[in-house]
Amino acid sequence: MSSQPRSAVIFLQNPWFPPDTDPEIVESYMRDIHFRRKTLAETMTGRRLSGLFGPTYHDIWWDNAHPRPVLGDHRGSREPDPEHMLRVILERRPTAIGLMGQNAAIGLEKLADSVPLFFQHNRVFGARIYKARHPNAMGCTTEELENFSEAIINHIIGVFEI
Repeated sequence: MSSQPRSAVIFLQNPWFPPDTDPEIVESYMRDIHFRRKTLAETMTGRRLSGLFGPTYHDIWWDNAHPRPVLGDHRGSREPDPEHMLRVILERRPTAIGLMGQNAAIGLEKLADSVPLFFQHNRVFGARIYKARHPNAMGCTTEELENFSEAIINHIIGVFEI
């Protein structure tokens, strides 16, 4: 049995900032994981995720289906970037991949189309795939998010469904 800790990557759609955001803040978000985590934690999405995942929140690699933020309307989004998602998966080597929102799911579907050999049913590169709606999506229920977070947490700590 490996002593290496289990890991999870969870992809959200993409970050957004108000249109008058200082470009240095946007660049910091893209290149500095600590700044990105701090920024996410201060958003409504981050607070909701932190509450759902508890202390495990800090063990998860939070990323986006597209790394470049949208400046403007918070409902705006970029097309997912499957190449970015692949780089994150290959760098982090997670045992679980969470997809929160339609863009993240579409990004992984596009990735599956480009490298089908590494996809098997609900796994990619051996990592188990879990899906949920974006935490702030209209109609997304607390029960749905609790089930998603419970599945990810159980995976991280080594409790698997049979």
